[in-house]
Amino acid sequence: MEAIGSQGLHNLRPAIYIAPKATRTLFPFNLMQNDVQYGKDHCARPSHVEMLKSEFVLRDLGRLPPEQFASMAKKDLAFYFQNPDALDRAISMGVILFDYASFHNYLKGSILELFLYRILEIYRKAKEGNQSACFELIGLWQPKMAIAHQNFACTGHLERSKCVDRFDLLVKICFQEMGDIIEGTIKTHMKLLCGMSRISSGTVCAKNIADDIEHMSLGETVAKLVGMHEDYFIIYKGVLKGVSLNQWRNIANHAAYLVIPGEKIMCHYGKENEFEITLDRAELMQVYNGIHSVWRMQKMAHHFFFCDNIDRLSPFLPKYQITDDSISIQIVELCYLQGYEVVSCRKSMGIWNVQIRDQLGRDVHTLKSSFDEAMNPLVRFTEGKLLVDVICSGGRSIINAGFRPAG
Repeated sequence: MEAIGSQGLHNLRPAIYIAPKATRTLFPFNLMQNDVQYGKDHCARPSHVEMLKSEFVLRDLGRLPPEQFASMAKKDLAFYFQNPDALDRAISMGVILFDYASFHNYLKGSILELFLYRILEIYRKAKEGNQSACFELIGLWQPKMAIAHQNFACTGHLERSKCVDRFDLLVKICFQEMGDIIEGTIKTHMKLLCGMSRISSGTVCAKNIADDIEHMSLGETVAKLVGMHEDYFIIYKGVLKGVSLNQWRNIANHAAYLVIPGEKIMCHYGKENEFEITLDRAELMQVYNGIHSVWRMQKMAHHFFFCDNIDRLSPFLPKYQITDDSISIQIVELCYLQGYEVVSCRKSMGIWNVQIRDQLGRDVHTLKSSFDEAMNPLVRFTEGKLLVDVICSGGRSIINAGFRPAG
C-alpha cells in the first residue's frame, strides 16, 4: 500500500494537507496541543490542525437547527460515502449524529482525519477484493461489535469522571478506563480490520477468517496492523508515546504502574517488565485521549462503511432486535449533545422515562423555548414513546413533557 503524500488524499479533499512520507516516519504526537511537530520540518505540517481537547465540545453542534446540521454533515461526510443516497438516509434518520459531531470537533482538518481515511480504506479494499466475503465477515462479526459498543457506553460520562483532586485517584480512573476500552472495545474493531486485510489479500472464506481472528491475541493483532503501513504504526503505537496499544492494556490490567513523588507515574511493560516509561499528568492525559482517538477513528470508519453499504449488507446481518441497553446508551449520548446530563433512564410499560439536568447554566425561559427542538432526536429515536423530566440543580422539576408516536 503506498503512502499518501502531498498528492492523493490532498487532491480529493483540499482542506487537508498531508505531510510527505519522509517527514511522517517519526511522529511525536501531542494530543493536548493545537499543533503537530514533524521532526525539524515545520513546513511539512498540516495547514490546519484541530486536535483533541480535554473537554467534550459537542453540544454547540448538537443544538444546531436540523437543516443546518444536515447541510454541514452532508458536505463534510460526502468524501467518506460512495453512495450519496445512503448518506442522506443516515443523516435524516439521525444514526450518525454523534459520530459526525465527534468528527467535526476532533478530526476535521487534522492529521487524525488522514488516519480515519486509512482505516476506512481497509474496508473499501476488502470490498473491492471480494464484496461477498467482506459483507459476510461484517455480518458474522456484528454481534461482537454490538457488545463492544455497549462496553464503551457514554464517552461524555467517562470524561466527567476525571474531575478529582487526588492525583493517585485520577491515575487509577484513567488506567481502569484505558484497559477496559482497549480490551472490551478497540480490540474487537482491530480484529475485524485484520480480517478485512486478509480478504483484500485474496482469502475468501469469511467463516474461516472469523474463526482465525477470534483467536488472535491483542499483541498479534497490533503487530499485524502496524506491519501493514507506517500510518497504522502511528495510529496504534506512535500516538501513544511510542508504546503499543497492547502494552498499555497490559500496564492497565496488571496495575504495572506506580505513582511517585512529583505527580509522576512510572510504568513497566514487556515480557519481564524490562521496559519503563515515566509520565506526568499531561502525558497521562495524552495517552488517555490518544486511546479515545483510536476508538473514535475505528468506530467512525466502521459506521460510515456500514451505513454506506447498508442495503447490500442487510442479507448478511443477523436478525436481532435493538436492546434496551443500546437505546439507553443512545439516549444518554443524544441528551449530552443537547447539553443535558441524564440523571435516570428507565423503560416502563413500553415508555421511556428520562430525567435530565441542564449542564450549561441556562435559565428556565431559555430551556423551555428550545426544549421541543432539543428533544426531536430523542423523539425520533424512541418513536415518540418518551416522557422527559428536566430538573434543576436542587432536584426540582422545571419541565415535564410527554411525547406520543407520530400518526
